[in-house]
Amino acid sequence: MSATVAGAVSGMAVLLALIGVHGALAYSVARRTREIGVRMALWASPAVAVRAVIREGVLVCALGVAIGLPLAALSARPLRTLMFGITAGDPVTFGAAAFAFLLLGVIAGILPARRAATVDPVIALRAD
Repeated sequence: MSATVAGAVSGMAVLLALIGVHGALAYSVARRTREIGVRMALWASPAVAVRAVIREGVLVCALGVAIGLPLAALSARPLRTLMFGITAGDPVTFGAAAFAFLLLGVIAGILPARRAATVDPVIALRAD
């Protein structure tokens, strides 16, 4: 029962993290539409814009992983009674969780990156 509840709560936490990172990236792309338009006008390829947005999402998640891993290691010991089949300091579990959250940054950045790649320079420069 407690494993099911913990799994449901952690799944909702991952979904909220995905929505939050996506929202932050979408807002960032919307605010930087003019900048992206200028870059496109100066012969930057759409792939450059996509890479920039995806990199931003991964960096945000990497910062979260850098803060979260030590906190998870500290909180794993008191919660070891709830862990089934793993030890409190299992490096494979910690590595898989870190990789999953970095992948979350890529997934969260896909839609904002597509929007950045389709910015029309003429429309972006006339927007103001």
